[in-house]
Amino acid sequence: MMFNVELLTYLTVFAIFAYQVVLGLVGVVRKKDTLHTFQLFLFLFFLASELSRSYFPLFVKTLASGSSDKTLAMALPQIVWGLSALIATPYGWLLARKIGKKKVLMLSAVASAAALVATGMTDSYWVMLLCRSVVSIGYGIANIVAVIYLSNKGVKATVMSVLLCAIATSSICGNAIGGLLTSFLSYSEIFWISAASALLSLVVLQLSFREAVESTAERPKATYRKLFGNVKIQAFAILSTMPYRFVLTGFVLYLIPVVLTSHHLALRTVGQVMMAYFLLNFALVKPIAKLLDCFNNYRSIALLSTVITGIGLVMFNYGLNNLGAIYLSIAVISVGMSLNGSVQIPIVPIIFGKECDAFGRDTLLAYFRTVERVGSVLGPLLTAVLYRLYPGDVLTIIGVVLVVIAAALAVLFVVSSEVESQPKAFPAIQ
Repeated sequence: MMFNVELLTYLTVFAIFAYQVVLGLVGVVRKKDTLHTFQLFLFLFFLASELSRSYFPLFVKTLASGSSDKTLAMALPQIVWGLSALIATPYGWLLARKIGKKKVLMLSAVASAAALVATGMTDSYWVMLLCRSVVSIGYGIANIVAVIYLSNKGVKATVMSVLLCAIATSSICGNAIGGLLTSFLSYSEIFWISAASALLSLVVLQLSFREAVESTAERPKATYRKLFGNVKIQAFAILSTMPYRFVLTGFVLYLIPVVLTSHHLALRTVGQVMMAYFLLNFALVKPIAKLLDCFNNYRSIALLSTVITGIGLVMFNYGLNNLGAIYLSIAVISVGMSLNGSVQIPIVPIIFGKECDAFGRDTLLAYFRTVERVGSVLGPLLTAVLYRLYPGDVLTIIGVVLVVIAAALAVLFVVSSEVESQPKAFPAIQ
């Protein structure tokens, strides 16, 4: 029975892999469907870093064998990854505005490939950290450039689903395929394959990228210092942008394995639970995007998704003694997170019409993505502290806080609607 479950899992993973490749190739043939090909580029680029995700802690352990504090030594690469992506996001976008998005993506892919090769060849812990930082910088830059590039095609959930699908499928395929390859290949050989994926993405980029010339009217000058002084922008960043990443990195990537293993679930089961989250996320991205664009009420969905995620976390906490309840709560959380992730970009021009005119829509989007990266860094750090203080109630605490955040976000939306000079741009919360 276990073999059948494992076989079914890998068949699903390879079906997703084939889906991405075929979708991209169809885009190449049709030529007009460049977004599908661009999705393949993002998939291959992100896959390069995801292939080593499942075994990277074990690889780090081999390099940190002489370290006096192995716990810190094994955690440091993840911290470096988060901080590097955070720093790279705003500067990557500034560089893209100077030399062009395509050149920046090409440089990111080449640098990532070189760093992955160097990672596989080194036996130095500190060189590995440096290489990890370079790969993370490439990942962060590609992410923000993709957001802006896609937003120029249309700030809609269906357009942004290209990025969300690429992230979800690369996470699923990278972790599963990378883990499988460790049974046949050495860590170094897998890093070489990862580098090849990054280089292959360059070929796809040439076939998919169509960079339009931007008018100076669409690029008003603004600095992050000006954005910091805008209370409305800061409130939205704290109440909406940051919590999404906080839950993703703090709960999905950190607390799920920690909590489930503490309840004596097998590592294989833990892996299947996490895989279920990402599979549901992938399956929901496209349908949810179409529904969101159809109903065109992103603010209500932002509130609803935050509440659903909070309820799911509480359900997870009270269902830890039942595997069925765990999967049900994971499904609820996945729905909430999928809804929330889908509205993060399209909601910006709706809530911040005046701010987009004043600061530039692209600048505002880049800023929110930077704040989102702050949530990625704080997520595992703060949840680790909360788990140490309240091990039995940490999920309930986070879930209740999310519901409170939704209430505060509703107040922000109402206030924003009242002060906006053009009420029609801000539909009432349903």
